[in-house]
Amino acid sequence: MSPRSRVILPALAAGLLAGVSWQPLRAAVAPPAGAALAAQAGGAPSAQHKFDLGITPEAARRTGPDGISFEEAVKRALIYSAGANHVQHVTIQLMLQHELDRRKAEGEPLQQVEIADGAVELALQQKMEEVGSQENPSGLGFWEQLDLLGFTPETYREDVLRTNLLLDGMFFPEDPDQWPEDLLKRIFEAGSENSYWDTQMVELRESMRQAKAEGKDYPVDEFMRTLIMRGPVLRWLTKNVPSREPFMGLPEGVALRVGSVSVPTDELLAKCWTVVGPVDKRNAVAWVETLWKTQEALRKRGVLMSPQEAADLMVAEAKEYEGSIISYEQVALQFLGFPTMEAYRSWHRLRQSFRKSLPDPYPADLLQEHLALRGSFLAGARVDAEVILISARDPRTGLFPRTGDPFGAAAARAEEAKAKLAGGAEWSAVLAEYSDYPEAYPGAAQGMPQPHRGRLGPLELNPLREFLGETEYQDFVTGVNLADQIFFEAEKGAVYGPVRGAIGYFFFRVNDRLPATREIFLEPVEGQSTEDDVNRHRFLVGDDYLSLHFREFVNQAAAQK
Repeated sequence: MSPRSRVILPALAAGLLAGVSWQPLRAAVAPPAGAALAAQAGGAPSAQHKFDLGITPEAARRTGPDGISFEEAVKRALIYSAGANHVQHVTIQLMLQHELDRRKAEGEPLQQVEIADGAVELALQQKMEEVGSQENPSGLGFWEQLDLLGFTPETYREDVLRTNLLLDGMFFPEDPDQWPEDLLKRIFEAGSENSYWDTQMVELRESMRQAKAEGKDYPVDEFMRTLIMRGPVLRWLTKNVPSREPFMGLPEGVALRVGSVSVPTDELLAKCWTVVGPVDKRNAVAWVETLWKTQEALRKRGVLMSPQEAADLMVAEAKEYEGSIISYEQVALQFLGFPTMEAYRSWHRLRQSFRKSLPDPYPADLLQEHLALRGSFLAGARVDAEVILISARDPRTGLFPRTGDPFGAAAARAEEAKAKLAGGAEWSAVLAEYSDYPEAYPGAAQGMPQPHRGRLGPLELNPLREFLGETEYQDFVTGVNLADQIFFEAEKGAVYGPVRGAIGYFFFRVNDRLPATREIFLEPVEGQSTEDDVNRHRFLVGDDYLSLHFREFVNQAAAQK
């Protein structure tokens, strides 16, 4: 569970699925390339777009491997990390505009594209009532939560609510007889196995027709509207509207292109600047530095893939997830922790380029040696550890503060805890006084591990990483992997810390290690393993070998001057 999900109520988060700001859409008129997004960015820098990125003028002028300046690269890194929600919103609305233009050019009906202010206000009241009916352990009000996401009352109305209504009006107008049936059948793949059109939409449309005949309204619940109706439309737009992000090459000063519209970097950054804080800036600078240095190291090895090669590989990988309960994008964003697919593509290109420098296939003795080194992780061993977190995040929101020096403040508290431990204070007393882990995360799914103030109990490696805030993205940015140290290396009973990690400073103590619960088969064993077992286990061991050595390679490259 991401820290953000512990703060933002589900009903509010769901309302952000389809919403961006591009004022001319009110009248379904195409915006000019580079239309001023910043005009709607509450709290954004002035019209001159002067951003304090925390870099020197000399550093800003440096040029990277792709010919883009360091300043431009850092701005893009901020847009596609801290500004992930906002860049998604802009992309969606430009895709809607592209679809409106297509319908106009082909003489198709435009459906319901004039969205009245009254409809927006009604949608706002409904959303506020929905959020207000939910349990709210954080105590944050409706507008406080939106502020955390970078929205003012005005931008939420325009960026989210009006655009949700526009999408619904274009594809699901209130009069079900005006639905663009042929288009919707293509979008929902009518006639295919488990098509939402056949299993959900036909019945919904008929119910709406019946209500209309009786002079009644037919309200559609938010789950149905957000996931079943809007979700497939957004996926169809993404697939059918040409778009380009920096990974595939954009000129200096442009951070996004959708259809024929290019969005200037400064205007897009101004759009999301309200959510950018000091930690975001530090991470963006570290991301670019590490990216550039790793690219150069791979180029020197002669193995650096082109962006197109890497993109083609990702297309092939994504096909393996077709029909799966999880998507390729979910793996990248939820499990690996990347803020956007743009960030994931850049990382994945480097990782797969590094893979080209290793034996293919991996020799049996190499896999066996790696299994001996890290087999406890792969076979389900657990570590029982206690961890004191001195968090750099705001404990009320679970997010990094947008001002001040969050890690500096955490470091000062960590020194206090260190002094008490050095002075003979009991570990348990210091944990009780200083650890910022809660007893339990509000809203966590039943059965999920809870932090218990840092008395984590027996955990496998991946759940431990989650409690430490570690992801593949954070590993790349910070160069720190504290979970491996706790899981594999720390001596039982010894106290370690303070150590700077992804979300603050940590002290830790290992109480025990519990043995593996699964067997890993690199060779078939009659009666114990199948061919599928062996192939899957070889892949898992090989993939972990790649992850470990890629992380070491990245850290070595990043350390170069």
